[in-house]
Amino acid sequence: MKTMIKTAAWACATLFCAVSCYDDGTDCFDTGTRISISPEAESFRADGTTASGNESFTAAVIVNAGSSVSDMAWEVSAPAAAAWATVRRTVVTSIFEEAGGGIHDLSAEGFEIAVEPNTEYRRTVRVTIAAADGTTAGFEFMQLGLKADAEVSSETERLVFMAPGESKELTYTSNMGDVYKYEVVYGAGSADWLTVEDKGVGSLAVTAAPWDNVDAARTATLRITVGSAETSLASLEIPVTQNAAYDYYYMYGASADALPVAEAYELTRTAVGEYTGTLYFLRSSDGRNPVLLNKNGRTPAYPCYALAQDGTVKELASAEAEVPEGPAIDIDGVRNFSVDFNAMTWSWGRVSTSNCMPDELVATYPTKAYVTRDGGTKTWMTVGLHWDGGAAIGRYKLGSGLVSGHQTGGYGNVAPYDARNPEFDTEENGGKVVEAKDGSGRPLAEIYGRLYSSCEQLTGSPNGALNPCEGGSSALINSPLGEPGATLIDAVGDVYVLESIMPADLTLYAASAAGDAQAEAEHPNLKMQIQGICPYGWHIANLQDWKDLAYAAFKAGAADYPVAESMASYRAFGGGTLTNFAALLFTADWNIYNPTCPAEKISTAAADFGFNMFSQGWRLYKTGYDYGPGDNDPRMYAFIPLIGDYSAKKKAGWRIWNQGREANMRTNGGFDFGNGCGAAVRCVKNYK
Repeated sequence: MKTMIKTAAWACATLFCAVSCYDDGTDCFDTGTRISISPEAESFRADGTTASGNESFTAAVIVNAGSSVSDMAWEVSAPAAAAWATVRRTVVTSIFEEAGGGIHDLSAEGFEIAVEPNTEYRRTVRVTIAAADGTTAGFEFMQLGLKADAEVSSETERLVFMAPGESKELTYTSNMGDVYKYEVVYGAGSADWLTVEDKGVGSLAVTAAPWDNVDAARTATLRITVGSAETSLASLEIPVTQNAAYDYYYMYGASADALPVAEAYELTRTAVGEYTGTLYFLRSSDGRNPVLLNKNGRTPAYPCYALAQDGTVKELASAEAEVPEGPAIDIDGVRNFSVDFNAMTWSWGRVSTSNCMPDELVATYPTKAYVTRDGGTKTWMTVGLHWDGGAAIGRYKLGSGLVSGHQTGGYGNVAPYDARNPEFDTEENGGKVVEAKDGSGRPLAEIYGRLYSSCEQLTGSPNGALNPCEGGSSALINSPLGEPGATLIDAVGDVYVLESIMPADLTLYAASAAGDAQAEAEHPNLKMQIQGICPYGWHIANLQDWKDLAYAAFKAGAADYPVAESMASYRAFGGGTLTNFAALLFTADWNIYNPTCPAEKISTAAADFGFNMFSQGWRLYKTGYDYGPGDNDPRMYAFIPLIGDYSAKKKAGWRIWNQGREANMRTNGGFDFGNGCGAAVRCVKNYK
């Protein structure tokens, strides 16, 4: 049998022996016999074919003795009990491709394994290679079955008991009927404090005994196993904690992230009577802003406590007690919270980005509420952010003004782009490059918005052009959001596990509300609200915001450049071209500053839509500013805080942009996180 192999890696590998080290660091050869196969073992499908689609699996057998490939005899076998698998010796012929391009056949002794179709559950067989000197090696092959593997799940992620002890019911679902068992594995230093009562298939009653330790909680794991070795097994592990015997406080209420008592937020104890936490606080509809604290549980109980506007904590003895007017909340947002039950006082402070735009400047920005598919609205700033960090930011400003021409990013176009050069820097930073201005001499960036690097947008740290942010090189830096797999808490207190989302990941969904809901359920990062340099209570427009804006464009019903409802979907954004969307976002000022390359497709409904998209351009790390006002191909770029193409060769986020002569907007996930890639910022007011 001939196997198509592009390279002879398996043959080359046999020329080298395994090397080990003595404790003193002296290298030595392994003189034992070692058995390997190439390629590695492959799984089988239920129909009997391999995962790669072949009717059987073949592999060369390599026996190494000491530092050499041995011609020692060997035998292959499988257990007689696995009658569904047939194993035999064979000659494996591969195609060897030399570095110079020459191709010839390479043969080796090996084995072939074929399996019968499997109408039952998943099964495995172990193939044993036995060398003449008695050395053996086993290789396991798995075959899927037509019957589903065992599954077990529960909506309960963990069980938490208070110190006095209590009982809770745990329900779970399984596809294995009444074939199940359970056990408790106790944490270090504890045993036999949980009682589990079997209530029948799918239900257990778990009871914790009283616990009197005031210094530490105790832990255990409840493990539920379903199925059998014959059918396949699945296990579910539920962490169990019993709190230490001190008071626990839980915060809830219309102004405490709108949490009901059953979902109240648990505060962290820092000392006797002192607790802290981080939560999203928002103004209630009646303006009284109630924030309540429950002791030792998430069920209604008295006395409970309420935060009063004067900074004190009031005890509520019963349900009839009047709840005092709560904290004065000027802007909805995340705050670090502290309460001292010894003094019955509380305090808090904002959780915000350094150097973000001050509150008092928000009123100077035009805004508009755009309708969303769910019947609500989202409030956008209808001009690009133009906050430079103010006088306190230092010599180099946050972001950069707009210029015409190229090679003007502050660093020229010579690698490694890490030293500022006045010849390529703007006047505001002590350079010689003059910013683009209007007829009165006012810089266009003060009217339409500045360009910010990803680091500046997300962290508020003034990395105005190409210098590295948090280490790395100017051209290739890690995501300032964090690495994929890391946990992030956004501007409204929601927790996300970061992932890299590529356009192709979104083209799988239907262009509908149902498809959008599925996309967000499977990729929550699409709706993260990242404050960045936007003012407190606002965030950099995320992909969900841009999608909702496309829906508002559809509802605008422009006659000359209509936006189809299908454009307001993640599927369309993943496809990369949003037909006619740009025609409704343009500002007529685009053409004033680009007379040689005007926007030829501005909708007659654009003025009423009021988004005011301007040709701010963008900045590249090699050539500086590009495609801005006065250039021969004016463009608008906006960064979207969402990780896109992310690998050893590229670190990129998402972007949305327009080329001036088009009626379309474009999107992709390939906008480098390198600081030289500067783009505009559009802020959206936070929502829950």
